[in-house]
Amino acid sequence: MQALAGTAAVLSLVLIAPNRTEPSPPGTIKIGHWPEDVPCRVLRRDADGAWEITVPYTLYRTLHGGAKVRGPEATGYWERKCRGQAT
Repeated sequence: MQALAGTAAVLSLVLIAPNRTEPSPPGTIKIGHWPEDVPCRVLRRDADGAWEITVPYTLYRTLHGGAKVRGPEATGYWERKCRGQAT
């Protein structure tokens, strides 16, 4: 019974606590579904075949400052989606 009360107390603190988030840098985009939600306008294809996300973005509530992506799932998707659009 005490364990249940303790768990309830912890959950109430977590749920009641204010949501404190740092402001995002200007130009930050939110990505809900990877890699579909990454717009072609923020992608750049590098000479080595990697794709670079050129702006800060949030993915799963985590802020990223940009990224180079080499994984075949995302790069193959962007090859088809952004043909002729990405810089």
